[in-house]
Amino acid sequence: MNRMLFSVLVMLIASVANAGLTFTELKQLTADSVVLEGQFQQEKYLNALDASIISSGYFVYQKNKKLRWVTVKPIENELIMTPVSLINKQGGKELVKIDFSDSPTASLLNEILFSLLTANWETLSTLFSVSGMHDGTKWQAVLNPVNDIALQLVEKVDLSGGERLRAITLYELTGDQTIITFHYPLLDEN
Repeated sequence: MNRMLFSVLVMLIASVANAGLTFTELKQLTADSVVLEGQFQQEKYLNALDASIISSGYFVYQKNKKLRWVTVKPIENELIMTPVSLINKQGGKELVKIDFSDSPTASLLNEILFSLLTANWETLSTLFSVSGMHDGTKWQAVLNPVNDIALQLVEKVDLSGGERLRAITLYELTGDQTIITFHYPLLDEN
């Protein structure tokens, strides 16, 4: 009986020790990649319409340079994000180009999205507080905005993963939600 009680106490202590989560721990738990490729599925819930739009595609990330986000279904679309600009293309034709030096709000939104998609914990720590838990390999986190402009853009962000980010749920102030799940075919972890 004492052995069973001891085992239960050890499990409780371990769960309490892992109940908190910091940006430093997230950095230690996740891999830092120079180049990363994968696939995504995205569900965008539009509160005003009470409807969801599901899309899928692939992405290619080059650290500190660019993120190429290609939607294949339902409509082909390409989004190229860099630290200084955003370009949206469809059918090889440029639809929109935003230079972030012209818009501080758009710049911050790009910084948030770029940082979320690339697990840039240092940048996210300046914009959000974090809470969550981990078991040493897998983790779940909730980011709450602390920056004045970020407070105007998002309500909160839920994240989960292991060595790589696996899912993002972005809650917007309008009631809209975006859920993105990731798959890394060449690096897949169980």
